[in-house]
Amino acid sequence: SYEVPIDFTIFVGGNLDMQIPRDQIDLDGEVLTMILTRPAGKAEIEIYGLDGMLAQQEYTLEGEAAGTPINLEWDALRGEVVKMAVRGYDKWGFYVQEDITPWSLEIPHDDVHFETGKYDILESEKPKLDKAFTDIMEKVDQYGQIVDVKLFIGGYTDTVSDRGYNQTLSNNRAKSIARYYRERGFTQPIYYQGFGEDALAVETDDGVEEIRNRRAVYLLAAWPPRPGKNFPRGNWQKL
Repeated sequence: SYEVPIDFTIFVGGNLDMQIPRDQIDLDGEVLTMILTRPAGKAEIEIYGLDGMLAQQEYTLEGEAAGTPINLEWDALRGEVVKMAVRGYDKWGFYVQEDITPWSLEIPHDDVHFETGKYDILESEKPKLDKAFTDIMEKVDQYGQIVDVKLFIGGYTDTVSDRGYNQTLSNNRAKSIARYYRERGFTQPIYYQGFGEDALAVETDDGVEEIRNRRAVYLLAAWPPRPGKNFPRGNWQKL
């Protein structure tokens, strides 16, 4: 019989995972944050626009400990960033990839006027919705090949009536618009939410009629919009 010595290394470790906090992706500043669950080895980013790849970059890392936030910056780009592929490698060469779609687009439109205290869409207001629908579908055709497009509709009121009433009213009006677009043939996911008087376009005192605050936002995006001035909450409801 023969004895053949064999020398090998066994790797024992938990799953390699990667976090990329969405609220720390800065397209204007061209930087994002990556967090790995193992010591870091390197990272790669591919950035795509409508016409293909805009940039590709590789980063040599220094074995940063698991859980360490690592900022990845990329060079100035020409073109709109629609999609990103991020790969994070541990120091042993294993990697994990995440595809990110930071793209969003607000659709300009004429706001629908509702009767006081109501949320039914009047026949006279439907041409406004139809015009916006045409613009929405043009953008879906333009971006839909590389982006999982969703429609987000936010509703808002002025400060007349009490806050709770306005919240309910704005939610019902946003839902009415969402239903109209579904009936018109929008097949992608639609989400809606009312913000009442919590995101005024024009700051006023309580009880002030202001038509510019009785508005809606139509947003095409791959992700729900981050909470901020226009969207103070993230409680989107799927139609």
